[in-house]
Amino acid sequence: MYPDSRSTAGRHDPCGPVLGSMIQRQLATDEEIDIAFRVLRDAVECRILKHGRGKWVSPHEALGILTEEWKESVDAVQSNDLRQITAEMIDCAVAGLWAYVSLPPVRVPSPDGQGYVDNVLASELPPPMEPQVISEEDISGGDPQAF
Repeated sequence: MYPDSRSTAGRHDPCGPVLGSMIQRQLATDEEIDIAFRVLRDAVECRILKHGRGKWVSPHEALGILTEEWKESVDAVQSNDLRQITAEMIDCAVAGLWAYVSLPPVRVPSPDGQGYVDNVLASELPPPMEPQVISEEDISGGDPQAF
């Protein structure tokens, strides 16, 4: 299902030649992706136990929570504490998933052309944005000691 090679060397890198030629990326294995989905599922179940199944009332509420989780992940990365980074990245994933669950269904034409159906399948949503190319200066904030 997923490529099993451990390196992106010699492959097309969607980040383009700027970062693509400077960073040799390791590819995630099927096992690593499966573990990540299990961890995310467990974290969502914990979220439901703690907060219930109530959906967020608007994209604005979702954005507020996502922003809070993102800010906490920034603090964790700056602390260099891998356990905290991991916990905050999971919190970001849970918040992103719950924001998606909370969105109203997307109305699409019915397959028979006789009206509309509510459908949230990924194939019916707009295509994802193109990857953004970032520089080392963007990542380090201009601090040459960051690497």
